[in-house]
Amino acid sequence: MARDAEQIYDEWLVARARCGERPALEELIIRWRDRWVRFARLRVGRDDIAADVVQEAAIAMCRGIRRLDDGAAFRAWAYRIIARRAADALRKRARRATIEADAPPHSASAPDDDHDADTHAVHRALERLDDESRAVIHLHYASDLTVAEIGRVLGIPPGTVKSRLHTARARVRAILEGDDQ
Repeated sequence: MARDAEQIYDEWLVARARCGERPALEELIIRWRDRWVRFARLRVGRDDIAADVVQEAAIAMCRGIRRLDDGAAFRAWAYRIIARRAADALRKRARRATIEADAPPHSASAPDDDHDADTHAVHRALERLDDESRAVIHLHYASDLTVAEIGRVLGIPPGTVKSRLHTARARVRAILEGDDQ
């Protein structure tokens, strides 16, 4: 598998963080935080809960980074921690009867031009997918994880990841073309 400069830099930061260099660990968290929050938001549906999930996950990463044997596995390892923390948050939320209904993840404002209209339509189509399909799409396209990394994050075989990606893309295409019931 070919690695890009960002992956190599992350591996170097992981190696430094494993040696106890706090600035390297802080830089890793800063570099990835926005992507993690977007992923957590997809899982839990709310910005405030997503931020809490990422904060808890970052603390877990700080505590566990020394046990991460392979720096190349950092991305999948981090997303797996976030996915578990998000699942925990959803379980807590389900137990609380007083939590208000989920807010829609995207603004309902009118798009300004054709590009915005297309983007808005794609976002609406993605919102209609089930959570697992949205997660696979996000990890693949927005977080640029490989099929193998997505499998490690979600705890499923690579073949299942490929199948879910294929199904999710077909469903989005059907929704956009108006063929979805």
